[in-house]
Amino acid sequence: MKKFVKKVLLLVFVTLLFVSVVNFIYVRNCNNTDSLETERFHHVPDEIEICNVGSSYGLYDFNYKEFENRYRCFNFAMNNQYPSYDRRIIEYYKNHLKKDCVVLIPLSDTLLFGKNNNFQSINNRYYRFLPAESIISYDLTTALLIKYFPSLNTDIEDLIDTLSHPKQNEFKDFDESIDDYWQKEINEDIAIEDIENRTGIRLLEDRNRYTQEIDEICNLIDICKENGAIPVLLVNPVCKDFYKIVEEMVPGFYQDHLDIINEIVSRTGVDFYDYSDDERICEHYNLFRDSDHLNRNGAALYTKIIFDEVISKYK
Repeated sequence: MKKFVKKVLLLVFVTLLFVSVVNFIYVRNCNNTDSLETERFHHVPDEIEICNVGSSYGLYDFNYKEFENRYRCFNFAMNNQYPSYDRRIIEYYKNHLKKDCVVLIPLSDTLLFGKNNNFQSINNRYYRFLPAESIISYDLTTALLIKYFPSLNTDIEDLIDTLSHPKQNEFKDFDESIDDYWQKEINEDIAIEDIENRTGIRLLEDRNRYTQEIDEICNLIDICKENGAIPVLLVNPVCKDFYKIVEEMVPGFYQDHLDIINEIVSRTGVDFYDYSDDERICEHYNLFRDSDHLNRNGAALYTKIIFDEVISKYK
């Protein structure tokens, strides 16, 4: 019996040693862009005066560089981030917000309609910086794998490829990855093709109201108010062809979007600013990197407009 126990213990030890070595090599070799995306949340400044939440429309449409010498700003948005996590993030970092901090809340159609079909892969990233109580469907095993054994949390092809071919980080930090994303400019033909293909397919997939996420926007607004912050709803600019083509695909689309936002405004009393068809931006393709995301110049112009016309009312 003792020999059997020793063999089992030896096997366990060898297995753990093997897994640890594999994990060490994987982490060393891995170019984990998700780490770049979430690393900044470990360095959230205090006394934030201007911030935003949101999905890619929040992440890429605001360029605070011109204003960072006057205000302390931070971007809490991430790709495919839903209001349920906007709310959790602001709730967790609320003590970092200065009283009267303006919290910009851009609302895209994907946050109000349909459902999150890629929940688990998106959900995993929040284990990197949020506490257990802030994670949706928290799972201890997932948390341990993501934090300590990421090699066991990937598919076999990626594991083998990463172990055999060390990957160089494409960007030195997350800000550099944003700068790379901004390095694009479209024209009318590209815009129309993008709307008809990427955007159109997405809009046609599911048009049901996302009641849970709509409620979370209201919860987010309540948390801001309770902590002395000023929540502001926005609809960000899209290129001039966007709603014309989208309306042909999904009649009544924009009105449905607007009705939900007006419902939120009615429930919460929050201010709402619609820049979806602002001619200063929407008429100029060279301010966009695709049909509904701004490039560097577009984000800089839009942010200046927001500071001049929105934030100036509260600061």
